[in-house]
Amino acid sequence: MSLPNFKDSQLAQQLEAAGIAPLKLVAPLCMGTSNQNFLATSNGESWVLRVNNPLTHKLCPRDNEVACWRIAEAAGLAPELKFVSPDYRYYLSRYINTDGAWQKQHQKHPRATHLLGQLLDKISKLTLPKHRVTPRNQWYFYQQEIVNRQKKLGPLLQAVASEILALNSCVEPIIDRLERTQQLRFCHRDLNPHNLLLDKNRLLCIDFEYACTSDPRLELAAMLAHHDLTESQKDGLIQNQLPGSAQEKDRALKDANFLYWLFTACWALIMCDDGKGAKSWYENAMTKIRRHDSSMQR
Repeated sequence: MSLPNFKDSQLAQQLEAAGIAPLKLVAPLCMGTSNQNFLATSNGESWVLRVNNPLTHKLCPRDNEVACWRIAEAAGLAPELKFVSPDYRYYLSRYINTDGAWQKQHQKHPRATHLLGQLLDKISKLTLPKHRVTPRNQWYFYQQEIVNRQKKLGPLLQAVASEILALNSCVEPIIDRLERTQQLRFCHRDLNPHNLLLDKNRLLCIDFEYACTSDPRLELAAMLAHHDLTESQKDGLIQNQLPGSAQEKDRALKDANFLYWLFTACWALIMCDDGKGAKSWYENAMTKIRRHDSSMQR
């Protein structure tokens, strides 16, 4: 992938005022839907320049993201965040030369579940962010957002939107069950392997767009959904991270897993409507949701 013709005089002035100049892009790192990341150098130091997609500001309040990043950084769970532009379009963070990409290593790493469990434990003890999103808050937000957009969607996305909205009758009981034992904590909410860095036999987090005070059971569901772990490894994490009896753990994880994929489908639908390539995300999520719905009706 070639580097963009990246020239922003205002950013250059802001970086210079922060004591960072000149900044040279070296290589693309991750070209995501809501942000793009580039390896950059300045005065012999390596950094990651992140360029945020302004269309996602409503879904990801940037001031909250920066606040959560600072909290995690202070606890040694995130790279140094060196610079944030006043409009939150650009971030500059310390580049971590990791011990191999976690997304390629976690399947065979002998201490994968220990490192993941340790990370979950440390995140759960962080200071609670002011931004608070419960499963019910998130569902109501996505419902309203989809309803507001529905009439303007193309036929394919309209069909997906209708299918999502029709799930409300089974979503409400799930949220009710989770709320009976809900204990909100600091949650990253996107602990997939691409957002984790293995540094000196510990895991660090990046990408705090969705971090907030929330339900840690959805945090665990998201981690398990995107890590290729054995059933034994999954069971170990579940036993250590979820309270209650074996039956209560199983019920809570099934509920959290369903909501995780539902919210993923909602996010992907909105991204597609905003012109971002997220079709595979909602297709995969809807497949997971249909399987869950089918198993519940047996």
